[in-house]
Amino acid sequence: MTPPRPDHHESPQREPHSLAIMIGFKITLVWIIILGASLIAGAAFLPQEMLETTKTSNYCLISLGNLLVAYLTLMPLRHLGQRMALGENPSTPKSGGAAGVSSLMLFGMAIRFIGTIALFVVCRYQMAAADELIALTCIAWYLIFSAIITHAMATEVKHFDSASED
Repeated sequence: MTPPRPDHHESPQREPHSLAIMIGFKITLVWIIILGASLIAGAAFLPQEMLETTKTSNYCLISLGNLLVAYLTLMPLRHLGQRMALGENPSTPKSGGAAGVSSLMLFGMAIRFIGTIALFVVCRYQMAAADELIALTCIAWYLIFSAIITHAMATEVKHFDSASED
């Protein structure tokens, strides 16, 4: 006699802590790939005069700053993980289940937006690069990381929906 097969609609429940780590890993991986590819493409295709004026180190520092802001976006999920570790059920009205996870995600994206603006202001006053170049770099990395975070959270939030239904 064979054991019953699990329903394909069932998905394993994930802890918010593991969700934050998984998304952080994806962010770091994409950052390494895009940073490396853009540095190689810039060295291959941009004129030498432009490379000297744009300063590759400024570009790397701005991208690193955006990576740190992206990590800060995940802090609300870690807070949810701490509440769950203390024994609070995510389906209780206090934490709100999937709605609570969604509101924490929105809070994280607000952190992302404000952090990116703060990063632009700091870079604008500390770097000798043109304001347009700093703004373009900050916006590009903001869009890249926001797309990654939004996609990862949207695909993973179903795990919290199933946890709140149980």
